[in-house]
Formats: sequence, structure tokens, C-alpha cells
Amino acid sequence: MIDIKFVIGGREVSPDQVGAAFEDMLQTAVLEAARGSVEGRLGSVRCPVHGGAPQVTATGDSISHLRFEVGGCCSKLIEAATAALGKE
Repeated sequence: MIDIKFVIGGREVSPDQVGAAFEDMLQTAVLEAARGSVEGRLGSVRCPVHGGAPQVTATGDSISHLRFEVGGCCSKLIEAATAALGKE
């Protein structure tokens, strides 16, 4: 399983913590779509040396301006995960 964290405005959030207002529902849908896309692209990526899965952190001032960072046990995993995220 891929470890995905969202840090919005300096605060870690998960899609189910956003809330129930209409705008919040849209933000929840955006976070869920981002999580699904990342999981779909990285679901099978594992470190060829250690067998670990990548960790992804999406940070930004708002949901519409997220930057994704990939981490992991070593540079081989990070390279593989970054390549998988870059595929269309």
C-alpha cells in the first residue's frame, strides 16, 4: 500500500477530514481523485533492493496548488516512483 499524505496550508489532512459543506465536498473529491491517481500509478512500484513501497507527500497552500514529493528507502525506489508518476 502506498503511503500518501496531504499537507494543505501547513496542516496534514485526509480526504475524510475535509468536511460536509459543498465546497468541502468538492475538495474531498479532488483529494480522493489525487490519491486514486497516485495509487494507480505507484501501486505496483517496489524497491528493487529492499522491497519497500514509496511514500508520497502532496503539499501546497491550497488543494488546487499541490506539489507532489516522492520519498522512499533509497534512490532506486525514488527514481522508479518518480518515473511511474511521470507517465501519462
